[in-house]
Amino acid sequence: MHLPDIVTPRLVLEPLEARHAPEMFDGLQDVAGYVHISGDAPPTSIEALAARYTDLETRVRKEGTRHWLNWAVRRQADGACLGYVQATVMLDDQRILLAAHMFPEHWRKGIGKESVTAMIAWLCETYPCARYEASIAVQNTASRALVEALGFEQVRHSDESGHVTYAWQPAAGV
Repeated sequence: MHLPDIVTPRLVLEPLEARHAPEMFDGLQDVAGYVHISGDAPPTSIEALAARYTDLETRVRKEGTRHWLNWAVRRQADGACLGYVQATVMLDDQRILLAAHMFPEHWRKGIGKESVTAMIAWLCETYPCARYEASIAVQNTASRALVEALGFEQVRHSDESGHVTYAWQPAAGV
């Protein structure tokens, strides 16, 4: 499956590939970026990260019932990698699960909102009938504020994992 670059006023979202591993590695080492991500930790080596990204390049999971779409977020001005965004498209029930990881040094600069908004715009054109969801740790007030600013509504309160679920579905014809 081919993914396009997605361009915003400040950013370029590039389909995530193994070649991004050396640039992404240092930013992914900051443990602050994992405070609200249960079960995840910084990659152990550039080689391990490249292997993970090679696996992601297939973009298809579960016998073709899921598309796993990932983009590296790059600043246009200097080409620096700032994090990534991802969408897991559940073809069987037309849901798209969204996630983003911006490196902590780039938090609170609107990069997450700009990159997620651009990804959703592309997804709406490609998967027009989908329902979008995000599962966010209760304590992650910044990510909760981001999805609320994008029009997502909380549909499920805290579960046993300490996450709340937000959802949004575009109006017909959007």
